[in-house]
Amino acid sequence: MQTLILNPKTRKAKSKVFEAASVVNLDWDQRTWLVLQTRMALPMTTKAGPWHLVEPLVPDGSPDRLSRWVHAADDPDFEVELTACND
Repeated sequence: MQTLILNPKTRKAKSKVFEAASVVNLDWDQRTWLVLQTRMALPMTTKAGPWHLVEPLVPDGSPDRLSRWVHAADDPDFEVELTACND
């Protein structure tokens, strides 16, 4: 299981974290996200990856609408910090 730490850089990012926290409504640290998949390219952009599809790291999973794509090195909304793999 790969996780990321996402630190919001923009108001939009802070709103996304707040929305996720209000929906999962658990003891979530609001920074740790589970990586669902990684891709080198996405159809919505010409920016090369890696791109990570992430969702809040909570015990029972989170609703699909809370998942989002973040760029590993150059995301406009979040600072992305890879954590150790927990397999």
